[in-house]
Amino acid sequence: MFSNNLKYYQQQLQLTQSELCKSLYDVPLRTLQSWLDGSKAPPTYYQQLIIFRLEQLNSSQCKQQGNET
Repeated sequence: MFSNNLKYYQQQLQLTQSELCKSLYDVPLRTLQSWLDGSKAPPTYYQQLIIFRLEQLNSSQCKQQGNET
């Protein structure tokens, strides 16, 4: 489910809702909140783009953490 994916990446990336909005190209906070609580969801093709973006951010963060050790 889309809302579960968002919550997973928000936790993995350790982002507040506001930071997550910024990471998703300034999605309005209320829109993100409705996605997180499952009351609304964007079209499937947007969901795929959003998850792709979050996967990129997560991968980048993992690489940065690996370089710090």
